[in-house]
Amino acid sequence: MAQGTAPEDVSGFTGLRPRVFPEELRRVLNDLRGFRHLFRHGYDFELNGRRLAMLVRDWNESSGKVLSSLAGFAAQLRENELRG
Repeated sequence: MAQGTAPEDVSGFTGLRPRVFPEELRRVLNDLRGFRHLFRHGYDFELNGRRLAMLVRDWNESSGKVLSSLAGFAAQLRENELRG
């Protein structure tokens, strides 16, 4: 998700798609996105073991909410499609 175009930015308007993730997941998803960017684009860096352990812990605690949010979003899209 691009900075500044998160679903939260448009959630108050009608006619736009529903929010994918709740606000409570914003921090952990942003941290994971930052790690992914660093890992993919940082050619000369060392992983911080403590920071990596925190990311793993956060993912383990939040993964169920992330997956259920995605399933709920997909269900909303299917429901909207059926209503036409």
